[in-house]
Amino acid sequence: MKLTAELARNIVISSMEVLGKNINIMDESGIILASGNRARINTFHQGAAKVIATGEMLEISKDEEFEGSAPGINLPIEFNKQIIGVVGITGDPDEVRIFGKLVKNSVELMLKESFVLQQLQAETKARERLLHELLQGNLAYDEDFIEKARLVGCEILFPLVVIAIDIQAIGNMPLKKWLGQTPRRELDLENIVSNIIEHLNNTKTSQSIITSIGTKRIVILQFIATKFKNDDKSAAEIASTFALKYLEQLKTVYNVKVSIGIGGVAHDIQETRGTYKEACLVLKIADKLSYEGDIHCWHDIGLGLLLETTSREVAEYFEKSVNLPELLDSKLVNTLRVFLDCNLCVNETAKKLYVHRNTLTYRLNQIKKITGLDPRNFYGAMHLYLSLMLDRYHSDRSHPGTRS
Repeated sequence: MKLTAELARNIVISSMEVLGKNINIMDESGIILASGNRARINTFHQGAAKVIATGEMLEISKDEEFEGSAPGINLPIEFNKQIIGVVGITGDPDEVRIFGKLVKNSVELMLKESFVLQQLQAETKARERLLHELLQGNLAYDEDFIEKARLVGCEILFPLVVIAIDIQAIGNMPLKKWLGQTPRRELDLENIVSNIIEHLNNTKTSQSIITSIGTKRIVILQFIATKFKNDDKSAAEIASTFALKYLEQLKTVYNVKVSIGIGGVAHDIQETRGTYKEACLVLKIADKLSYEGDIHCWHDIGLGLLLETTSREVAEYFEKSVNLPELLDSKLVNTLRVFLDCNLCVNETAKKLYVHRNTLTYRLNQIKKITGLDPRNFYGAMHLYLSLMLDRYHSDRSHPGTRS
């Protein structure tokens, strides 16, 4: 443990608030790191050098002369049975002597607390690095990995599912707008994510490992009971129940809006990267297509995966062959979208659009006339649907409403 200027400054501030006396903290060379008298910082304290050499307390009266020293009492700061610095209290030794032992004990206690905090922070960073490497597929499940995981407090069990949580809004404010309010919002967000992870760790009732990726994403490696090992869909349903609990906690405790993506099941360490990529892809697709709800599962992503993996050539073909935004006005595009969402049901579509059946029929005929594709025909509807979805997926345009 080494005294730093920042740590010494914190000790001086805390000690002076309690005692009302000037406090000096010197390093192992006798240089003043922090003092209530700022003019003395970075100067040599001969009395402290003597304390370090002898390991004993030193009192300096106003009649004694020590280079860079003022009257007072100086005591060694010990950590793990080694002297790492000196604490001095300025004043008449007869007046400040009674505070000596108290200040020494307080300083050494603060050092121990700082050391423990540093150890926890180092362990947390080591755990994050290990988990990041695991999720990126850079680790093999061998004795070396097991030992590293054990040292940072990770017990990874299989089968597991990765649950990725993206913060979308804080309070009622979208995250992007919230971040733009002040320059320190990025730091505030880091603190919020850190607090969320601590809360989830303290309240979890099942085997899971929680970490963060970037500034707004929380990743959970959620162990699934082994009886579901050969039934991935059932395992995903169980993972969804866990995700729902996390969602409720985040809404209630932190008042944040999130989007949750659940990957497929990983049965060993090699598959862990895959379930993480799936969870991230689910979040991407759900965001692009503005899926309803807060929880999205790999097994339910369906057409979204087709849109994500569609080649650029295929997407361009649909854009050129049926360029709906160019061919149809917004009313016809909206009519088509609602008609397809209603499974080609005329009555339901007319009801949802608040129009008469005859009006709807006229619009569908217009769509057929303009595009050459009949939305009431299965193949025509499929072609139009893919065109709509590809345009929606590859653009930032917002959706029109459902009214006529």
